[in-house]
Amino acid sequence: MSKNEVAEKKEKTFDVVLSEKLDASANALPREFNKTRFVTNAMALLSEHPELKNYGPSQVMNGLLRGAYLGLDFINSDAYLVPFGDKLSYMTSYKGMKKLARKYAVRPVHDIYAMLIKAGDTFTEKVANGIPTFDFEHKQENDDNAIIGAFACVVYKDGGVMFEKMTITEIEKVRNVSKAKNAMAWKDFFGEQAKKTVLRRLCKNIDIDFESVEMKKAWEEDTDIDFEQTDAESVPDPTIDDDSVIDAEVVENGEEE
Repeated sequence: MSKNEVAEKKEKTFDVVLSEKLDASANALPREFNKTRFVTNAMALLSEHPELKNYGPSQVMNGLLRGAYLGLDFINSDAYLVPFGDKLSYMTSYKGMKKLARKYAVRPVHDIYAMLIKAGDTFTEKVANGIPTFDFEHKQENDDNAIIGAFACVVYKDGGVMFEKMTITEIEKVRNVSKAKNAMAWKDFFGEQAKKTVLRRLCKNIDIDFESVEMKKAWEEDTDIDFEQTDAESVPDPTIDDDSVIDAEVVENGEEE
């Protein structure tokens, strides 16, 4: 690469580099992907969270591209960029997981959800006509009681049902092997994290047909990380290396500082 080419590349702002990366990855993006909206929302995210640029443009770019592959919107809380020490990791949210399961499940989904089980609630697993099912009863008076578990359920359009249940001990076990076990999400929003954890386990049993290999890879790397004690540094990066966004600034509104 000549000095002029290097200089030209250094002058590109982050939004321009992101747009170019999306163009280069067009075959890996969802058919209905809106590049303009994604870039606009990505820059809005970086404007609202300027601390993200402390992790460098490569890590931010990689995280954003994983979300792009899945067609998820960071501004709408479909996905997050989460700091783990000196690393910035991509994470699909509870809302994003529901969205993907609904859209790409081979067996059409009518509804998919997760709920907390509080002390005093009744959750009974049973088999009806040879098919596993459950009864759940929650009373409003139990709302402030301790969380003792969570369950997730998918209801298919053909009437079939599949569910997963986890005790609080199982949920805490997953938390303890997570790199983000002491993150604000677990400390301040334990209930939401518990629902996401059991929904992740359910989604591993749902047959999902993604549009591209990159989309499938981004999904599997995210959903596997909490259940297989995967070191985030060992997960192959599906997009770019550290030299591919040389000196591109992560700045507000796409303007250089």
